[in-house]
Amino acid sequence: MGVLLLEVTKQKQWALKWIKDVVQKNHVQVLSSNYAIYAEMSRRFHSILAGYVAPHEQEIYSIDECFLDLTSFKHNYNLVEYCQGMRERIQEWIGLPVSIGIGRSKTEAKIGNHMAKKGKRFNGVCDLATMDPKYRDYFWSLVEVGEVWGVGRKQNKKLNDMGIKTVLELSKANPPIMGKMFTGISCMPIDDQPKPKQQIVASRSFGVKITELQDLKEAMAKKWSMSRDMLSKNYFTKNGMIKISHIKFDLMVMMLHMMAVQHKLKQKT
Repeated sequence: MGVLLLEVTKQKQWALKWIKDVVQKNHVQVLSSNYAIYAEMSRRFHSILAGYVAPHEQEIYSIDECFLDLTSFKHNYNLVEYCQGMRERIQEWIGLPVSIGIGRSKTEAKIGNHMAKKGKRFNGVCDLATMDPKYRDYFWSLVEVGEVWGVGRKQNKKLNDMGIKTVLELSKANPPIMGKMFTGISCMPIDDQPKPKQQIVASRSFGVKITELQDLKEAMAKKWSMSRDMLSKNYFTKNGMIKISHIKFDLMVMMLHMMAVQHKLKQKT
């Protein structure tokens, strides 16, 4: 079993042909994403990390990312060893490999996380907060500025045009000029109270033809229950909506078949 995730357009063009050949030659079965499992694994992941800090020291950033404020631990613990303990427990309890970056800010921690993923020498944990400056500068010279958290495509191009292509070059740039050009974003503290969600959606297409009303009722009830569970106990909802989009299953299969035939004809011509 494997998961394919393609981010770069050039890689997509090459990989799609390779994937198609592999699928055809090996009779590979392609399955849709199982978001229920992802959500459960995410819950367990964040729950394990919550055991290492106080509630106000954890910020759940995304389904697979989390910030921990370890300021109160640094005088009594070796933070690299402490974080290695987190990695080992997560691997042992739920089988997820993780990388950890330690920094003086969220941005530096994110860069450290990127380096921990790429560099085997870090063994999954990269501590930029206490790293010798000359070594830190060396590693920063290897990281493209586009990897910095918050630097999008436009900012990346603008920085490249200025001759700033690495994290090291960015760190040595003039702060007032950078702040004026990019408006400046203050260092963000740990946010243990994220803003309430304005909308919650639980949706998924059926993988098989549904012919029984009871099956449809059960599926809709499950989705409604999932949406309810996503609500925090401190949240309320004004409105709830169920939407069913219908297309004849046989017609959909026929349409997909016709598209495949047309694709083959184009290849032959």
